[in-house]
Amino acid sequence: MTTNKYGLDLQIADLWYIPFWKTNFFYGILSFSFILIFILALYCFYKSRKKIKKDPVLLLLADLNNYHERINQIDSQIFYFDLISKYKEFIGYKYNLNLINTTDLELKSCLNISQEIDHDLVVILLEILDFSYFARFAKNEVNRLKMESHLQHTINAMQLIISKNSL
Repeated sequence: MTTNKYGLDLQIADLWYIPFWKTNFFYGILSFSFILIFILALYCFYKSRKKIKKDPVLLLLADLNNYHERINQIDSQIFYFDLISKYKEFIGYKYNLNLINTTDLELKSCLNISQEIDHDLVVILLEILDFSYFARFAKNEVNRLKMESHLQHTINAMQLIISKNSL
């Protein structure tokens, strides 16, 4: 029997040390971690692809284009309220002006004062504001052809401004 200087038996050979990183348990945890990280990376990739921001001006223009289908079913009062609010949103997005909560008189004064806003848009909007006053507040019924022409003028003016700014 062999002993060391402390008197311990050195013949014990059946105990064998295996490092943790060489065990099957470690390889199982490592494989699970890689799979989990891969799935998380795929999830983040697909989540980020869905967050492509659309231009609010183009969404507004698409919303106006949808009015052509429903113009015969919409009350003229609601139509002109929506049209004026779309104008206010458009001017707010394009020229960074907060016009959402303004009255017609405030809007007219802002349009006359502002040098940034395109003149064609101002002329069309002032014409529509003057015409729509009776439809919105006096509840007079308006000819559908006039509503369609105002809608088409609005869409054309907005597309013209978008094309001018994109050049």
